[in-house]
Amino acid sequence: MCFIFSFAYINFFLLWCKWYFALFGILSITYIYIRYIHKETFQTEIKIPYKYFFIIVGIILLWCILGGQGNLYYQSGDWWARNDIYKNMVMKDIPFTFGNDSFLCYYFGHWIVPMVLSKIMLFIGVSSSIVWKIGNIFLLAWTSIGIILSFLFMIAILKLNKIWKIMIALFIFIFLVA
Repeated sequence: MCFIFSFAYINFFLLWCKWYFALFGILSITYIYIRYIHKETFQTEIKIPYKYFFIIVGIILLWCILGGQGNLYYQSGDWWARNDIYKNMVMKDIPFTFGNDSFLCYYFGHWIVPMVLSKIMLFIGVSSSIVWKIGNIFLLAWTSIGIILSFLFMIAILKLNKIWKIMIALFIFIFLVA
């Protein structure tokens, strides 16, 4: 799990930062791994039968789709600006500038990993219209993975061991917390 999030940070450092900030950030992540890789600070076991695990994943995935992720379902008006920013991140050179050499200042960190995967597809020659559609699927998958991992971490911390408690926690997680 830590590797996935570290990959996102390394992509951020490599693609968006000046080389000396990137070097410092990547060396910091490497140091943390080397220093703490053998320490187990959090150890617990979650026992969820496969059937219920896939039900939980399906519910979270459906929640993400109904929320507008992946551009597969209705999106409220505030999505249009975000879709344009993400599309610029995928289709244009990074970091992209505007006509007067000003840079975008926005909380786009969540989009970096799906953007990199989409740019790889552009690099190998996939058409831009297909890359845009698949890039939205990458974004949906990345968002879903983050929410699934967050939920599993929450039930591990709460030490929920009964499936009915886990399902109630999922209901609370979706409808009350998020």
